[in-house]
Amino acid sequence: MNASGVAASTQNYENLNFRNLVYDVLWFGLAFPAIDRFRDIYSIRLGADASQLTLMASLPALMLLVTSSIAGRWMSRYAGSRDAIRIPGVIFRLAFLLPALTAFLPQRFQIGWLVLSVVLPAIGQGVSSVGFVVMMREAVHGGKFAALNGRRIMIMNISVAVSGLAMGFWLEKAPFPINYQVMFVVAFLLSMVSWWHVDRVKVIPELVAPPPTPSSERVNPWKSPSFQLVAVIVAMCFISFTAIRPLLSLYM
Repeated sequence: MNASGVAASTQNYENLNFRNLVYDVLWFGLAFPAIDRFRDIYSIRLGADASQLTLMASLPALMLLVTSSIAGRWMSRYAGSRDAIRIPGVIFRLAFLLPALTAFLPQRFQIGWLVLSVVLPAIGQGVSSVGFVVMMREAVHGGKFAALNGRRIMIMNISVAVSGLAMGFWLEKAPFPINYQVMFVVAFLLSMVSWWHVDRVKVIPELVAPPPTPSSERVNPWKSPSFQLVAVIVAMCFISFTAIRPLLSLYM
């Protein structure tokens, strides 16, 4: 294949990647309100108190900290970023399905199961979130990356708003707890459509960064004042957000 043919093939792959990454966030946004808006309310209706809601917010964050820190080692075991996030990505999407099983358990185990249903998917989320960013960088050239992110944010906001209204209407009209069970199952199916689009992304070889060469002089980012400032700001924002969020639904 000549140079023009290779360039055309790369352009086709990049356009397909762009569309699949936009469709991914469309379907994920339609599923997202189930676990972002209504899962805490479901927990409260089952009898969860403030301490249990706090566990549901804090334990996944700790799991994310652990699993994201080992994401590099996990990804090094695979030939490419798409292969590396395949299993963790599916595990993460179990966050939509596992709460639907709560009503089948004895009442004394239901809150504990809900806590597990947010902790276990976080194992996959930590790895897949890191690998997904790498895969995006390898799927679209830098010149289109800003446009891709802008499109994804816009589509995400629209789909979350539409889905949140639809789910709220359904939860009001359908009987409890079948209304929440159906919502979680449908959200899981939507999230798997999202994953189908992610799995169709093809990495462009020339965008893949070469593996780092071993060096005796390893750079410690914590010695950089700029990195320290960013880390402190991010940590403060995350702590302030997660500290109050579990209690908002309880006192609404």
